[in-house]
Amino acid sequence: MERHGPTVSVSPVHVLIDKEVRILVGGLKANQNITIRSWVNGDKTDIFESYVYYTSDNNGIVDLRRQSATGGLYTGVQPMGLFTSMIPSPNNDRAHSRMSPKVDVEKSLEFHIDVYDLHLVPELINRCVPLSSTTVYRSYIAPGVKRQPVRNGRLRGTIFIPPGKGPFPAVIDLFGTAGGLMEFRASLLASHGYLSFALAYFAHDDLPLSAVDLDLEYFEEAKDYLKEHHSAAKGDIGVIGVSVGGTIAMTLASYVEGFKCAVVINGPSFVQYATFTYKGRSWPGVDNDMNRMYVENNGVVFGSCLDSVDENNLGDAEIEFHKSKSSFLFFYSEADKAINTELMQRVLHHLLSKEKTCECKIITHPGAGHLLEPPYSPHAPLTHAKLINLPQRWGGNSKQHAEAQLSSWKEILKYLNEVFYSRAKL
Repeated sequence: MERHGPTVSVSPVHVLIDKEVRILVGGLKANQNITIRSWVNGDKTDIFESYVYYTSDNNGIVDLRRQSATGGLYTGVQPMGLFTSMIPSPNNDRAHSRMSPKVDVEKSLEFHIDVYDLHLVPELINRCVPLSSTTVYRSYIAPGVKRQPVRNGRLRGTIFIPPGKGPFPAVIDLFGTAGGLMEFRASLLASHGYLSFALAYFAHDDLPLSAVDLDLEYFEEAKDYLKEHHSAAKGDIGVIGVSVGGTIAMTLASYVEGFKCAVVINGPSFVQYATFTYKGRSWPGVDNDMNRMYVENNGVVFGSCLDSVDENNLGDAEIEFHKSKSSFLFFYSEADKAINTELMQRVLHHLLSKEKTCECKIITHPGAGHLLEPPYSPHAPLTHAKLINLPQRWGGNSKQHAEAQLSSWKEILKYLNEVFYSRAKL
């Protein structure tokens, strides 16, 4: 029987970034050692890549859904490991870069998959000719989603409108100390049926350069603007935030009318670093104890800078979320090196032990780091942090972080569906 040469295929070829694809290599010899490399041009001109070793079965096939990787950047059965294990190329101009933040969501990312004979060390891969190659196009935005830039009054950001007639439940999407405008999560939320407002609040356009002083009335204006959008469903909206953006989300749902729920992803559960103000009230942030900061493998670690904080005595930095009528979903990564997530949970449980009127769910993820992003995004344990202009450690290991990203995203979509659809029918 004629044997065709090696081929690599990916299905589907065009897919949302949070969907699994199947990677299959065929036409190999039985028990043939191969190297599979994946690479993509991510944010700006940076290249992110991964390589992994497999051995074909008796039929000359490698199926990433059922076979174990034997080495490279990961081992074991990880169907999407070629994406989640990606690291910045050592040839990049920028050190410690991160793929997702400022990506153009209207363009699909072209992920290239190359298959090589033998188990090759990284230095040899680019010198060899691949046995077979293919490309998969992964997007943060579904067909039909509309992108609408916002420059209204002092508001700066982008609204993403789901396809279809609507109206749609609305959410504001916030990020943390990286600043600027990040659209990748909002565009993905719109792809799942939510009118999403990626809201910048510092270090973008003519907004303040820092987030030391945060006026919550800015976010209230954003809420009012979004509620009045022609595609917005009637009623209160949601807010989702990571890191400091999570603290803002928690505060908004606690004190500002019109927010029915908040998703908080590794956000401090009290005001930290900045000072929040709202209609004459002030929440002065708890300062980091910089003497507790340390360097680990060329990256700054801040996770222990609040170890001396007493959860029973936060003073004006306390966020009384338990007294609100909103619903809260918290995610905390147990291997987070940016904040002390154990402390943050103790704060929540201390407040919840009092008389409460809110709904609250807390989910923890072992082995995961600070930067929980949509599923199948590369784990970024070390990136250049703008706030300190130094490399910062975020924590986590690749496999458990990937599992946490998939699990948390499913939980977020389930939670939003329950809040906006299931409860509306009651």
